[in-house]
Amino acid sequence: MNISEVNKIEKVGHFHLIKENDLGKITRDGHLHFAVVQYKNTYKGKRQVSHRALVIYFICADDKIQKIGYTNSTLSSATSLYGLGAMTGEPGSNRFCLHLEIYKLLKLGKKIDLYARRFDERFQAEVDGVF
Repeated sequence: MNISEVNKIEKVGHFHLIKENDLGKITRDGHLHFAVVQYKNTYKGKRQVSHRALVIYFICADDKIQKIGYTNSTLSSATSLYGLGAMTGEPGSNRFCLHLEIYKLLKLGKKIDLYARRFDERFQAEVDGVF
């Protein structure tokens, strides 16, 4: 599915390859990282990426949706799971694999962007099969 088919979203950033001479460095919080991909926030809107809200986010390769995720925290905490944070400490296999998938797509020349839809309002929903 193309990201253009989703309404009420904002482009908030993109992923890029880490420069070769920056590989294996110590992060700001003192961890050694083995990341090959970094996230860059490019959002220029009124909202803060540190604003806590329900957020559904979309990782896209050349505008095709590759992953849909959500957080009930801050968007910046969610994006760290796929950049440097994916490869520090004790990475979970899910974050580790997604980080390397983004790396593979970047190496293939794909443009990897992150879009988000924030929900400040409260709402109720019925989900089939959930009681």
